[in-house]
Order: sequence, then structure tokens, then C-alpha cells
Amino acid sequence: MANKYHILFCIPSLASTGGMEKVITAKANYFAEVIGHHVTILISDQNNKPISFPVSKNVTCKDLHIKNMISGGIKGISFLKNIITLRKVYTKEINTLNPDIIIVPERGYEDFIIPYICKHIPKIREYHFSRKASELLEKELPLSTRIKSRLIKQFYFKQFKNYNSLILLTEKDKKEWKHIKNVNVIPNYIESTADGKHAILTRPKKVISVGSMQNDRKGFSNLIRIWSKLNNTNHWTLHIYGDGTYRPVLQKQIEKLNLQDSVFLEGNSNSINQKYQESQLFLFTSKGEGFGMVIVEAQQHGVPAISYDCYCGPSDIIKHNQGGFLIPMNDETAFIKHCELLLNNDRLRKEKSEEAYINAKRFNKENIMPLWDDLFFKLIKQ
Repeated sequence: MANKYHILFCIPSLASTGGMEKVITAKANYFAEVIGHHVTILISDQNNKPISFPVSKNVTCKDLHIKNMISGGIKGISFLKNIITLRKVYTKEINTLNPDIIIVPERGYEDFIIPYICKHIPKIREYHFSRKASELLEKELPLSTRIKSRLIKQFYFKQFKNYNSLILLTEKDKKEWKHIKNVNVIPNYIESTADGKHAILTRPKKVISVGSMQNDRKGFSNLIRIWSKLNNTNHWTLHIYGDGTYRPVLQKQIEKLNLQDSVFLEGNSNSINQKYQESQLFLFTSKGEGFGMVIVEAQQHGVPAISYDCYCGPSDIIKHNQGGFLIPMNDETAFIKHCELLLNNDRLRKEKSEEAYINAKRFNKENIMPLWDDLFFKLIKQ
């Protein structure tokens, strides 16, 4: 039987509907409901907004409302003053809660507070993106914005070495953090859903992609261009799910390329699992990822994936071309070739579908969550 611990998450907010917030609440719920840990989420400031994802009744959430405690003024000076103030607040709160372990999942004041107080308690820092991907994406920013972004990130990255453990999502990203000891890789997990083994060849001739459209980080403009160059697609259609400010730009591209009858921007979906089950192929052209959870989500429904080998997630998921194909970054010719290969070869598509379904099981919570308990035991024992 697993040891029971008091786990404390310290997070700026759970108001956003982002992937990180979804992962944290799901993880907290699992710890409390399945393992039986005592779980508390200490929120620095929810700003009177609702928590975006369901939280178990067995998980305690407390909002510190730190906006009432911090001051404005000259940025550097006020930042230091606020850290001094908040260290006292957090110290008092943590001593009252008396947790066995503290987890910080996101950057904020917490990075300059948590590692430096209550030092008898082990502390874990999660990093939900990829260092290399972050650097590559910064190159697309204007120079002044790029410099500012890099300086701020380095400021935070330097704090990571003060935690007892840094958790990354992929082995590939781990290679970028050699200067930090106690780095562990624990990927995100997927919720088990409907059986993905039902015959893929009976589904509609639909190809799917999923991601945010706040900008072009997911590479949807490249995907649409690739689709325009495919030959002999035999009435296949491409359906892209997601929304954001970049969506009108993509729609104009579709119209310019006369793809209105074969490429559809579907917006967000509350039944994305059903959309996977209606599809036969998943395409992923992202420019940078922390993990690329949508690939695993597609695979668990038996949907094989073709993905660029961006930093950092796809190479940890599509290993040895199991369940799909991994394409060298920006090799459009190879991407097109493999699309045509799968779209026009029923036998191969069925084979890759079966591989995908099996491959996704590696990321079931039953396989991933014990890694967290092993880490808790190790850190507390130390």
C-alpha cells in the first residue's frame, strides 16, 4: 500500500482553461481520490474567477488574494518588496498546513519564495514546456521582445536549481538541463476513454489536427499549405479543431488556396474524443511543444499520427515510427510523402492504427502516476 502524504500545490491561478491547469487539477484529483493523499492547492490570486476544471471534494483549495498585499511602483524595487512580504505570508501558511511535499507547477512569485522557506520540506518544480522549443520560438519575435523574453526566462530558470527536484515532460528536454542536478522525467498522462480498437477503415475519410490558434505556434499555416500539395487524396477532408486570434488568417489562407471544400476550421469542441473516433489520421505540424498530448489522445482512439520532430514531445511519443511517422522538422517533402502513403494505403493505415492504440497505453495514468509516488517517497526519505 502506498504511503499517504500531504501534498501542497502552490500556483498563481487556476482561472485559465489551458493545458497546465487541466493537468494540475486532474493530478490533484487523482492523488486525493485514488491514492488517498491529503491534497491542498494554495492559489496566490484567483482574482475572484472560477476554477476552470473540476476539483474533487477531497482537494482543498485556498486563495491567498495576494493582490491585497503587494505594492506597485518602480518594477524592480516593488518586486523585491513584494517577495519579502510574501515570504512571510507563505511561511506562516505553510507552517500551518505542514505538508510533506510542495509542488510549484508554474512561474510566478512562488519561484522566488518557495525554495527559500521551510527548508525541511522537499520541493518540486514542474516545467510544462521545453527549454529548446522556447528558444526556437523566441527567434520569431521582434528583437526587443525576444531579448526581454529571454532575460525574464533566464531569471526564472536560475531559480530551478534551488528545488529538490525539477520535473520535465520528455527525455529530449532533459538534455537541455545538464547543469541542474535531480532532474526527473514524468510525462503527462491521459484519461482512459472509449476503446480505440474499433475498425479504423470504417470511419469517415477525415483527417484531424488539434491545437490553439492564438498564434501560429502549432504550424497550422504550414499544415494547410501541405494539404494543398497532396495528390490523390480521394475525397479526404482535413478538420482542424481549436480557436484563437490567428484563426481568421488561416481561413483567408484556405480561401486563397481554394480549399474550402476540403479544409475546415471547426473551432473548439466539447466532444473532442468523439472527433478523434471519427478520424483516420492525425497530423501535427507544431513548431515547439512541451509534450504534445494531443498526439497521445489521438493514438488512444486508434488514430495514427504524422508529426514533425519538433522540440520536444513527439520523439518521446512516436518512437521507431510506432503508431505513426516522425518527420524531420520542416521537411515538407517527407511530410507530404508520408501523408500520401497513409491516405492511400488501407493496409498500412490499419497497421499503424493498431500500433497507435497500443502505444498510447504507455501514457495511461496507471503507468504514469506511480512515478510521482516513487519520487515523493525518495525525496521525503532523503
